[in-house]
Amino acid sequence: MNDRISLSAVGIVLVLLLGVVSAGCSSRSDEALHFDAQGNLKAGMAIYQQIIKQDPNNVGALAGMGSDLFLTQEFNQALPFEERTVELDHKDAETRIELGFNYLNHQNRPADAVCMFAEAASLDGSAKNFCFLAEAQRVTGSVVAAKASLHKAIDKDPKYAYSYQLLIVILDSQGRSDDAAAVFQQAAAQGVHLQEKS
Repeated sequence: MNDRISLSAVGIVLVLLLGVVSAGCSSRSDEALHFDAQGNLKAGMAIYQQIIKQDPNNVGALAGMGSDLFLTQEFNQALPFEERTVELDHKDAETRIELGFNYLNHQNRPADAVCMFAEAASLDGSAKNFCFLAEAQRVTGSVVAAKASLHKAIDKDPKYAYSYQLLIVILDSQGRSDDAAAVFQQAAAQGVHLQEKS
């Protein structure tokens, strides 16, 4: 398993469409979202840029611009928009996740990724977010913390397979094959079918 994970482009677009821009958006923001939904990110970015020029603290436009730049793999350019968004919006879990992946996978800042994923997990305590946190913790060498995050993920959603998979990887890497087998059985008891190691 790769030490780094990333959101799919489809997942990030869904995140953008589901919550980055608030419901009370201007028609310009709605127009940008429409272009984003059609996959025309350049048109969306042009609109976000106009909005930001008029209102540098427009959280929806900052988040949209950062997300579109991230999707077009312009990670360094996305960074200031993502960072400004989380600075202004203390409840935006989605941008924190995106920024965490930017830090982890593209900026060589895994400790900052841990902070972003921890904030995201505190805002949205889903199993998925605790797994993202655990992965970043593992990359920083905080294996004990990563295991604790994975146990939280399993408690949150006992049917979320990736929690078990990542915990098994960590236990196997520590030579704890009996404990890894116990986690495999725990998953099976929850009806989660994991692929057995070859």
